[in-house]
Amino acid sequence: IANIAKDEENLAVITDHSVVPLLGKLTNTRSDKLRKHLAEAIARCCHWGNNRVAFGAASAVARLVKYLKSPDEEVHRSTARMVGSSDPELQEAAAGTIGNIRR
Repeated sequence: IANIAKDEENLAVITDHSVVPLLGKLTNTRSDKLRKHLAEAIARCCHWGNNRVAFGAASAVARLVKYLKSPDEEVHRSTARMVGSSDPELQEAAAGTIGNIRR
């Protein structure tokens, strides 16, 4: 999905086909292999319309930031891309969640 979402037209189509709630449901996974690819896909999908708001509303951002507790460095890199997004709302949501994890 991350590769498909690189193209803006494809991203629009998969957004219309409810990719946000589908990916959001997968964020509870404990599989680091899936987490790595899921974080990348969500980061890409946040570049379209109100997807970033929809992921936040689905509590996906909070669950994604918890991926930073994983021992897998690839999961950390993928998640960091989301946290390092140029989108201020996404950064703020991720930073707030990281702050809560540390407390």
